[in-house]
Amino acid sequence: MALFVVFASGRNGRGVAQAPSLPASGAIVVAQDGTGAFTTIQAALDSIPAGNTAWRTILIRNGTYAEKVFIKSSHVALVGEDRERTRIVFAELRKNWRTAHPDDWGAAVVNIADTATDLFIGNLTVLNNYGALHGDHDHQFAIRSGGIATRIWIVHARVAADGGDTLSLWNTGNGMYYHADCEFEGWVDYVCPRGWCYITNSRFVGHSATASIWHDGSKDPDQKLVVRRSAIDGDPGFALGRNNRDGQFFLLDNRFSASMADKPIYWPSAPESYQWPARVYYSGNGRDGAAFAWYRDNLREAAGAPSPRTITAAWTFAGKWDPEGTMPTVLPFASTPTPENGDRDVDARIGTVRWVGARDASSYRVSFGTVNPPPFRTEVRTPVYSPGPLQAGATYFWRVDAVAGSGTVAGPVWMFAVPAPPSATPADTPTVPARPPAPVLKNREGPPGGASPWRIRIVLVGDSTVTDDIGWGLGFKARVQDRADCVNLARNGRSSKSYRDEGSWARALEARPDYVLIQFGHNDMPGKGADRETDPRTTYRENLARFVADVRAAGAVPVIVTSITRRKFGDDGRIRSDLGAYVAAAKAVATDAKVALIDLHQLSIDALDRIGPTLAAAFNARNADGTADTTHLSAEGGRVFGGMVADELARVVPALAPYLAVGRTDAPPAPVTVLR
Repeated sequence: MALFVVFASGRNGRGVAQAPSLPASGAIVVAQDGTGAFTTIQAALDSIPAGNTAWRTILIRNGTYAEKVFIKSSHVALVGEDRERTRIVFAELRKNWRTAHPDDWGAAVVNIADTATDLFIGNLTVLNNYGALHGDHDHQFAIRSGGIATRIWIVHARVAADGGDTLSLWNTGNGMYYHADCEFEGWVDYVCPRGWCYITNSRFVGHSATASIWHDGSKDPDQKLVVRRSAIDGDPGFALGRNNRDGQFFLLDNRFSASMADKPIYWPSAPESYQWPARVYYSGNGRDGAAFAWYRDNLREAAGAPSPRTITAAWTFAGKWDPEGTMPTVLPFASTPTPENGDRDVDARIGTVRWVGARDASSYRVSFGTVNPPPFRTEVRTPVYSPGPLQAGATYFWRVDAVAGSGTVAGPVWMFAVPAPPSATPADTPTVPARPPAPVLKNREGPPGGASPWRIRIVLVGDSTVTDDIGWGLGFKARVQDRADCVNLARNGRSSKSYRDEGSWARALEARPDYVLIQFGHNDMPGKGADRETDPRTTYRENLARFVADVRAAGAVPVIVTSITRRKFGDDGRIRSDLGAYVAAAKAVATDAKVALIDLHQLSIDALDRIGPTLAAAFNARNADGTADTTHLSAEGGRVFGGMVADELARVVPALAPYLAVGRTDAPPAPVTVLR
């Protein structure tokens, strides 16, 4: 699972020092106290000629500007002094406006003329507060454009409305929009672009059970809305999105909050009104809480089967526009890093890292390293830095401080990761065999009649009690039919924490499973060391929930297995288990996430209680000194308990029954006979 965007915090909402005084040279300064050229934003805009072809920057000092704004010229940048304290606020309800006006020109707080292009809005807040004042949450624009307005950047801004259609950039023909490091808030369809739109490292806050995002791509089959590395939140039961017209959605590496409804992006209009099939693609997304099957990874189904690394801003606009390479340097701080903040799939051979420069900066102080905060490295004149060779499997943190004549503006800490190569595996990691060239199971419910011609892959992950040599793995494999593969990637001594931290979990997902059986707990217990220990009520439970979400996001089916009990008997001849808290947590995750559960802990206790300590000794492995190992399993123990897992798996996941030899009675010794 990809690492999701980490939002900075600080005096101006982004973890950076207050910007130095706004310069007057080459810019138009707006200040309510009269210290600028104008006291209103509109007066500054009106000073720009209609046929303007060179960039004009309007710098807006802090304050609340209670005015509507009409942008009529092209190549204009509206830049605030501080995102939270530079505010353009106005109350307008669209339906009220339209009762006396023929169109939407004037219905928004920031109104963009049909012919205005190449516009930048950043480091400020735009708010339509009609709903808060009047209690009506119908459509009320914060920013709106139409006609042929295109190439619009919104960066490090808060765009909010107390109603629907908050951000409505509506050039259906060739509209192209880029948004980064923003916060969007509103009611139904509050981010609703038409044309092409790329949004990254942003936060969405929705208040509608109908839809949050919306897209119209009806004029060109390539038009798309890409949302990447963002946090999508809202009121309990908020819906993710819809499209009344042909749209195309790409959602990658986002974090959905637990409040999101189990409701995929949908068609609200009649099917016959759409030109093309539904086009909604996901990769690397996760949810706080139970995952939903509908946002499983399906990127390969998109036209051209793009990889996650392929999907960039430049890719989004198909060569028509490079918003990151052509962004004007108008913000007071370095911004828009390449690689993007939170990117976990960076090529170790990139050579350089880049950013969009700050206005008036004469140089940049670069800090870079594998620790946070990163150490200072050098000062450069241009917005590019060569870090030297990057290490596979490492995570890098970096910060760029802009040095100008009026002071230094510290930037936020960005991060990216270089994935480990598949060959970089610890010595005790099992090898993943190549998958046979057979069709992959697509219908998780199983084919009609209960028999299946498909070949599937089952992957086992866990600690030593799941391995082939001293766990139940080999016994389970013996029950898997020839038309299925079983790959055991369990590792000795691992916990739910260390298994992920050491990269084993990533390799399990790379094995392309159809089903993943997950059992941890023994090494999560106190006394195992800080690199392994987890708390059953918090971190252990969170780790299991994240495993489940990752499996579902990969298009596979997770199955939780509770920890097999240790064979510790009391004086009464019955098992005394010390795993109860971890077992309870695993059951809770399975219930919350609606995941199939194999309660091997209880099954093993029941079986051992029936046969007692004398017969149970046949299941003990042996320590190096010859003493009994009552945690790990002998070959006989592995066969018995592995068979038990197979029988229970066929029961709790009926679709797998055709792939398992269930309830076999081939020559079990006495203890096994009792267990059956």
